Amino acid sequence: MAASRKFKNLLYSSAFYLDQLNDDWAKFYDVPLTRDKDGILKGGEACMWGESVDDSVFMPRVWPRAAAVAERLWCADERICPFKHAWAVNRLA
Repeated sequence: MAASRKFKNLLYSSAFYLDQLNDDWAKFYDVPLTRDKDGILKGGEACMWGESVDDSVFMPRVWPRAAAVAERLWCADERICPFKHAWAVNRLA
């Protein structure tokens, strides 16, 4: 994370664009999150842009992929929270 050398706190969203409609929950679940030695990565966000969604399709386009992002960001340390698809498939598929 080259940006971590310049900034004190980072919010990560570039891998979590929900308007990429070909990406399923597993893609977001597998995003590697790395923190530098100072723990600069403070969190992230899932983003959904209006040109690919309106109120008639919002829920099926956002969920469960946003839930996978939330779970991934909640516990970014895989030594503590191992991310296993077999554990998540019943919740997110």
